[in-house]
Amino acid sequence: MKKLSAILTGVIILLLFSGCIYQTNDYYFYNVVAGDEPILSFSSNLDTVSEAITDSLFVDYEASVDVGYIYQVIFYFDDSLVYSQDTITNTFWINPSFVDSSGTYDLDLLLYYSTNTGSLADKLGGEYNIYEKSWSFEVNMEEK
Repeated sequence: MKKLSAILTGVIILLLFSGCIYQTNDYYFYNVVAGDEPILSFSSNLDTVSEAITDSLFVDYEASVDVGYIYQVIFYFDDSLVYSQDTITNTFWINPSFVDSSGTYDLDLLLYYSTNTGSLADKLGGEYNIYEKSWSFEVNMEEK
């Protein structure tokens, strides 16, 4: 009797374990179809500034992409963050009083925008292109 119950228990265990193994004959793939490469346009008043900065600098910009999204617009003046926003059109002032002395300083732009590749990372906002631009400005701290 013990032998029969042991065999019966073994058969039941084998049947239960074989029911837990998952096998599929079909594979489900999704072909990612990439969209068009986004075309970025950026314009600002910074290309027209020609005189030295003595007091402050007014910045007016507009950025747009034809497909996708703009995630972040960041400006650095002398490697210090002066502006960060997620809007495509905005204005702000840069006050160069935090620089130590007169001289030539760089204003750097980093603009993060979507890739429109159609991938999961792109859909979740984890994949992006970066547009970089830099301007040099003369700061004159003595003319106040």
